[in-house]
Amino acid sequence: MVAIRDMSRGKLGCIGCCAVTVLVLAVMIPVSIFSIMPSMAQSNLKKATINITNSTVYMPQNLTAHPWVYQETHAIMYNHAPFEATMKPFKQTMTAVDWRNMGWFGPSRRVVIGEVVFPEVKLKKGENHVHVFMNISVNNANNKDCKYYDLFGWTCFFDYQMYTTQWGGPGGLELESDDARMKVLGFTIPGKFHSKKHMACTKIASPEYPMNLSNVPACVESGGCNPLIGSMACEQVDEFKMCDEDSSVPGYVCGTTTTTTASTTSTPQVTVAI
Repeated sequence: MVAIRDMSRGKLGCIGCCAVTVLVLAVMIPVSIFSIMPSMAQSNLKKATINITNSTVYMPQNLTAHPWVYQETHAIMYNHAPFEATMKPFKQTMTAVDWRNMGWFGPSRRVVIGEVVFPEVKLKKGENHVHVFMNISVNNANNKDCKYYDLFGWTCFFDYQMYTTQWGGPGGLELESDDARMKVLGFTIPGKFHSKKHMACTKIASPEYPMNLSNVPACVESGGCNPLIGSMACEQVDEFKMCDEDSSVPGYVCGTTTTTTASTTSTPQVTVAI
């Protein structure tokens, strides 16, 4: 009888422990999914870096009548999370920044030039080499503020593209999103997250074998694409330090930006000195 009573107490203790464990898990799993993981995701997204090693754009002759751009991009993305993460497709607003004070983008020196949906990418921990194709929706709402609209009818996007890929830059570009989403360990983390990256873009050599635009249906439908095919590389920077004067004036030095690096503690600098 004593043995039976002791066994019953043991079983009851085991059942009690299991119940407590289940209760703790029932509380902690939702807390982790809905509170801890979103906070970690936002933190890792803020720390994440992207450096574009080659971005080539193809566009129609008339960006006002046909406001789209096709972009092929090679980039290095650094994931600070301790595990693999999947970035779900998310929309980014592209803002051109006249940090050199050269009068390209109107009195505000910042102008939205387009929106792009960044496709889904899987990022392992650390450095990732990414190759993606994107369609940019060109924003023509602010064309009247941009430098060559009245003279040539150029859109703000075309101004930026010309300044960076033909003239050489460096052109400032902000990429901002409020609907970034992430999936880790098989779970899609609840919520949408904010991301804002500052990029300093400069001209690089155009592709040796560019896309044959005569075979692209969208180019044919728009009456032909622009033969000026430009490529750029963009380095992520911490911020833009806006020049007080036109930095194209000989001898004027301004606009120092510190680059964001993932593997070193030093901060190389990009400085304009003309």
